[in-house]
Amino acid sequence: METNIAFAQPNADFPTLNFGEYHCQILPDNVKKYASLAMEDIQGVAPIAFKIPNGDSYTYCPTATTIDIIAGDDLAKTIVLLDQKDFSDLVHEIKTVSGLVRTFRVDFEKGDLDHFRRWQPTLRALFSGRPIYSAKTQQQLLDSSGEPFEFSRKFTLDDSDEVMSEYLTSVGLIHIKGVFDEQELAELRFHVDDAIFRSHPDDNKSWWSTTTDGREVVSRINYLNRFSRFFDEFGISDRIQRIGKLAGQHLRVALDRVDGPMAFVKASNVDTGLANLLWHKDCGIGGHPFMCHMVQVGVQLDHANASNGQVCFMPGSHRCSNHPVDIGEEGDLPVIKLDTEPGDVTVHDGDTFHCTPAPTSNNAGRRVLYYKFEKPEMWDYIPKGVAYNDVLFREESTGRVATRATTWKDNRQVDGY
Repeated sequence: METNIAFAQPNADFPTLNFGEYHCQILPDNVKKYASLAMEDIQGVAPIAFKIPNGDSYTYCPTATTIDIIAGDDLAKTIVLLDQKDFSDLVHEIKTVSGLVRTFRVDFEKGDLDHFRRWQPTLRALFSGRPIYSAKTQQQLLDSSGEPFEFSRKFTLDDSDEVMSEYLTSVGLIHIKGVFDEQELAELRFHVDDAIFRSHPDDNKSWWSTTTDGREVVSRINYLNRFSRFFDEFGISDRIQRIGKLAGQHLRVALDRVDGPMAFVKASNVDTGLANLLWHKDCGIGGHPFMCHMVQVGVQLDHANASNGQVCFMPGSHRCSNHPVDIGEEGDLPVIKLDTEPGDVTVHDGDTFHCTPAPTSNNAGRRVLYYKFEKPEMWDYIPKGVAYNDVLFREESTGRVATRATTWKDNRQVDGY
């Protein structure tokens, strides 16, 4: 099975870097500009090295005041083996650590994946100047008048686009109440339920999970418009278009790629599969330069709270890199837990760190209809019918093909996927 289909890109925009020149000429200048973004975070962390097939290697070594880039790998706790093209993709964020692992593009001469992941936010700071998310980030989230944003705030369509746009682009999410009435919801539920009924585990366009009693249940259905044109028409309707463009009038709804219109279905007592997503970003395996900042418009077909697996967000994280965090282990990081009602709409930046914990009740079944709004250049990079997360449907190292969206129990999630 093709494992790299979603990573095609014009080389002129993201060229293969010369490994030596990058570490001797470009990266030292980046360190001078950006090391301060990572120094507090990387203190006490052991050095890491990157090594390419010809034997050249460079070690990233934290000191008290900077990060030294040293030729060789004698000081490294972990030595990451990859070729120049894949190192370039890491720098350009075509692939993340998770993306490299998922496409079998990386190995370790020494050390392990956990140490590589620990370095990822610092690498992103050095490569592109992106800050690292912390509890302090919340203090920097101020509106145009200099006041802190109210994270519990809810909006309606009576609010101005300017006010809602400021909140969405600053906080990374927005909750809009009462967008659709009960009659409209009945029609939406009819079409989503029809898609649920017509999906099957081997269609490669849906994600399936197994419950503790052995039942296989659908968790996500992609390209709902293959079942009905209704989903295309709804995606270009006035309200969806208005809401989807709150993060920018240039954004376009994606109907024929990056999974198209999709539905999430929460089930209780899931044992394996991707029903309950860990903390992650929607570009968690790569593609950030041409997919982000995208937004996800979520039409809530059922109520959402902790009992049926509500979605949670870390405000302001769309402008930062995040360390992996386990659900329930967020510490002092700010978390917004959205309680929504049927007919509400949520919008989140795909880079906003978010998760969907397991329902606490035994009778969940929450359904959400999602549309992605992307910047126009995304269409130049990702072909029709392709999404970055297609890599989840891959041949395992054991030879098994994960046609059921990684329901294997021994398959480890990385960066939320």
